[in-house]
Formats: sequence, structure tokens, C-alpha cells
Amino acid sequence: KGSRAIATNPTPAWAVGERCSARYSVDRVFYDAVVVGSDEASGTYHVLYDEYGNDEWLEPSELLRRKAPTKATTTPPGGDAKSAAPPAVPAAPVPSVPSTPK
Repeated sequence: KGSRAIATNPTPAWAVGERCSARYSVDRVFYDAVVVGSDEASGTYHVLYDEYGNDEWLEPSELLRRKAPTKATTTPPGGDAKSAAPPAVPAAPVPSVPSTPK
């Protein structure tokens, strides 16, 4: 009897411009982001976080596909989009580098 190969699901590729949820390396929480680049050699993706504009390179396992919003989550009947939007989750602030005096 022959051996059976076990099928594995490879991590799906991400396209530049694709929306995702990315796990921020500082607090390990997922935040909304967009893929802005990729490095084929390392297999990593460059993401830009929506909320604060910070960016980083991540492994594909740190990215999640975003589900399309449903009508119930976009605008409730007789309501406006603001009342249906979930509260924003702030990303951890990125430390700034002090400027040197002139």
C-alpha cells in the first residue's frame, strides 16, 4: 500500500492594496491595516495601520482577512453610519525620537 500525502493549506498570498487585520507587534492586538508591500525572499508583508499611520513588516500568519461588513454593521434602519460603527480601538502609540537641538 502506498503512502498518502497530507494536504496542507498554504498561507494565502496578499496583494498590495489589500485590506487586512494585522497583529501589531508591540501589543499583539489586531488592527485594521492595508498591505503596502511584500518581500518575496523573506515571505513577509509590509503593512500600514489605519489608525495612527505606523507601519511594520509581518509574517503572513500575523495577517487576517477582513470580512465584508453587513448591512447590520454599516447603517441601521432609520439610523446613520456613525451610530452603527464600533468604537475605534487605539493602537499602541509609536515612540517618537527626540529631535536634536540646533
